[in-house]
Amino acid sequence: MTGKRAGWRAALVCGTASLFCFLQFMLQGAPGMFVPALMDDLSISPAQIGFISSAFVCTYMICQVPAGLVIDRWGARWAMFVSLLAVTLGCLLFSWADTWQMAVIGRMLMGVAAAAGITGCMYLAGNWYPAAWFPLIAGIIEMVAMLGGGAGSVVLKTYDGQWRSAFLDMAVLAAAIAIAIALFVRDRPTFAKG
Repeated sequence: MTGKRAGWRAALVCGTASLFCFLQFMLQGAPGMFVPALMDDLSISPAQIGFISSAFVCTYMICQVPAGLVIDRWGARWAMFVSLLAVTLGCLLFSWADTWQMAVIGRMLMGVAAAAGITGCMYLAGNWYPAAWFPLIAGIIEMVAMLGGGAGSVVLKTYDGQWRSAFLDMAVLAAAIAIAIALFVRDRPTFAKG
């Protein structure tokens, strides 16, 4: 594509989309902040806590390629929007869990859906910025994601073991990011063909 310009619109699109990555990294480590409370509330063992944590990461890894195929076929905007709605549902299921199996299902849904985050951001960066800018933009997106992991450990600590409230709030955050993506993200600049 020729004529790509790195303007305010490109920054708005990629910045908004990178909020998904921020949330994804926050969600990835969130159960670790609530281990004692999860073990008490769900009456589970350390091994089951490990399974809950790995349910997200394993499904996330497995779904990277399918997420890329979906994004190539239908675009990042709607793939990320639908994925964030699924993340919202996964957070709600997890927050309502009264068994470890339900908690695992919620975490698996979060992991499957979160796979579209980083893939979608890279797709958008490739469409909105000249190729020479891609490494810088990819690095900024990764930085935002890592900030989510770091901020998550600080913010989630303030919940003082109230994991249900934390995941309800992350469900609201996921829904808000989904709305922002629907409003502000476009798959490519309007002057681009294809």
